[in-house]
Amino acid sequence: MNYNIYKLTFQSAVHFGDGGLTKGRSTLYADTIFSALCQEALKIGCLETLIEKTRKNCLRISDGLPYIGDTYYIPKPLVSLTIEKNGDSKEKKELKKLEYIPEDQLDLYLKGEMDIRKERKKFSEQFGKPFLVEKAAVHETKDSEPYAVSTFTFGKNSGLYVIVGTEEEDVEFLISGLFDSLGYEGIGGKRSAGYGKFTAKVGKMESRWKERLVTGEYERYCSLSTCIPREDEMEKSLENSRYRLVKRSGFVDSDHYAQSFRKKKDSYLLMAGSSFENKFDGELLDVSIDGKHPVYRYAKSLLMGVK
Repeated sequence: MNYNIYKLTFQSAVHFGDGGLTKGRSTLYADTIFSALCQEALKIGCLETLIEKTRKNCLRISDGLPYIGDTYYIPKPLVSLTIEKNGDSKEKKELKKLEYIPEDQLDLYLKGEMDIRKERKKFSEQFGKPFLVEKAAVHETKDSEPYAVSTFTFGKNSGLYVIVGTEEEDVEFLISGLFDSLGYEGIGGKRSAGYGKFTAKVGKMESRWKERLVTGEYERYCSLSTCIPREDEMEKSLENSRYRLVKRSGFVDSDHYAQSFRKKKDSYLLMAGSSFENKFDGELLDVSIDGKHPVYRYAKSLLMGVK
């Protein structure tokens, strides 16, 4: 499989919902990205191709993960560590708060030698800042109603990246075009207000990173995407695993699905950063409920060797 990094530079603030208008995230789950790509594919008549290629494992995508300048961050792998500063409770507290680590410091992190406080401080200061924006809903027959929206503004030279793995050149070409189109539309919520617009460029992936994705056998693998094993993979893949779960829900964004807004089936997925002894493919879930067409939730794995 050939891997590319798509660096998303946002031209506006974003609203990545996390359970309401006033709750938001700074990163994106893989299923959100895939759903947005499906919407763009539908517009140009290639949705079935995208679904079929994904089902046949010709396409893999990661979560939308942070970058600052030329530094790519990956989810903190859920693996056991031996911290060098034994007994330092502050260091252990910092470790618990840590969400992302620089990819080029993965080996140091796994040895317990990364300067956790320094990296948390850099990330906090440079990645971006959340804001709560006050707005008003205007009605013809009654007074305006104020409401608030949680937004995130990325720092200078910061944004999100998505790792895309493709088996075929035509799939790579398709995904590149869909990201370009999606950038004009925006991703996330409140796009009608101008949120979420971006430009996408292919970034450089170092050979050490490709090696962890493409070749070699490892004792443990870390997921870079929110995923779930297929039913026939479940028992083996979760053996000696370490993971966190996230509930994924939401409404169907389709004019042809039903006469009114309908919810998708809820799914509990394994969060990026979860670690496993055994590889697995993951699933493309149909989360439709009594609608006129299927609705898919991306839950395929993108695994990186870590130990």
